[in-house]
This record gives sequence, C-alpha cells and structure tokens, in this order.
Amino acid sequence: MKRARYQFGCLQRKPRAKGPDVWVLRYRQAQPDGSNRLHSVLVGSVEKYSTEGEAWKAAEVLRLSLNPDNVHQLVVSLGALLDRYIAEDLPERNSTARFYVAWLNRYVRPKWGEYPLSEVKPFAVEQWLKSLPLAPKSKAHIRSLMHILFNCAMRWGLLEVQANPMSLVRVKDCSKRRREPRVLTALEFLQLLRQLSDPCRTM
Repeated sequence: MKRARYQFGCLQRKPRAKGPDVWVLRYRQAQPDGSNRLHSVLVGSVEKYSTEGEAWKAAEVLRLSLNPDNVHQLVVSLGALLDRYIAEDLPERNSTARFYVAWLNRYVRPKWGEYPLSEVKPFAVEQWLKSLPLAPKSKAHIRSLMHILFNCAMRWGLLEVQANPMSLVRVKDCSKRRREPRVLTALEFLQLLRQLSDPCRTM
C-alpha cells in the first residue's frame, strides 16, 4: 500500500474584494483515480496574523488534521496541540469548557505554546508551577489540564504512547487548605438563623 505523502502545503496571501487580505493554506489531496486535487483552507486575516510567520504558526494545527498518518514528520508545538484540543476535544459542558480555555490561554499558552511537545519536561513544568503566584489547588488544576493535553497528544499520534510525563509533576500541598474554615458558635448560628427567611430558614 502506497504511503500517503506528508502535506506541508504552501501559504499564500490573497486579497479580498471587501475587507483585509487573508492567509490561505493550499495543499494537494490524492483522488481515487490517482490524480491530485488542489484544496485551500482559510487560516485568517492579515489583521489577525500580521506576518507570514504568525500565519504559519496558526496553520500548524491545520497541517495536523491534513496529515493524520504522518504527524511524526512534523515538530508539533504545544500551542498547536492546545489549538486542536480547544477545537475538537473540550468538555461538552459550557461552564467547564470556558474554565479550561481561560486557564489554558492565560497560563499554559504564554509559557509553553512555542515549545515542541518533546521539550516540555516534567521538572521544568514543576519549577514553573512553583513560580506562579497561585494557590496550590490552582496549580494542581493547571497540571491536570496539561495532563489532559498530553493524553490527547498520544491518542492523536502526536507523541509515542507512553506514561504521561505530566504524571511526574508534583504540586506541594495541593490537597491542604490555605486557611482553616470559620466555624460558627451556637450563639452565632442562632443570630444568623433569625436573619433568614423561608425556605432557607427551614432548610
């Protein structure tokens, strides 16, 4: 069986009748009769990606979907993996999906987005998490999100199947409370109860 050729594609800047120019990724796709057909995918406008370098980075996640059988021929960045995860694999619950996207874009992408997956090392991630001015529980959430990303990378064939490297990342005191909970005395509880109306009072 003939192996599918890796599709790097070519990036072109195309003018539009209305609005700013756009970046388009063009690639060839094999047909059943043995011929090749030229296709194009919109990457984004020049307002969004002002340079060709920025447009190529944005096109990286598109190239992953064009080459499901040849992903190891391309150095995949964590940013491209993150984009594909957001596009294809977020939780269905909207509130959870928004939470994931916000934390990934605020913390993970700025630090690790440009790194190839193979260069995101557990010890480096652990030291980075230590430096963040966040509660241990929040750091644990970020580690869990990165664990999810690496599971996706292995499932999609972007990494060899192995023990998830993020399993080695430790977050100290992530299960401990930062402050002891405030416990009401019996008198304080009665005072609170007098301020409540039904159905809260009955509850």
